[in-house]
Amino acid sequence: MISGIPARNYRAEVTLTSAADGTHVRWAATWDATLGGRIVLRTLRKLYPRIVADLVSAAEKPTSHPVADRR
Repeated sequence: MISGIPARNYRAEVTLTSAADGTHVRWAATWDATLGGRIVLRTLRKLYPRIVADLVSAAEKPTSHPVADRR
């Protein structure tokens, strides 16, 4: 991330691994323990579940395959 989160030295890693029932998402982040960092922690604890749920919802939507549709 280049900008947007008021936390110094923010670094996140998202790992997707295959699971029997779909995909396991691991989203781990670190940043400096400043006042801004503590505010970010509280905010992200609320936002991450919603972000991941929205990603899952989008991934589960059927997609149109233009080439297959022309047959």
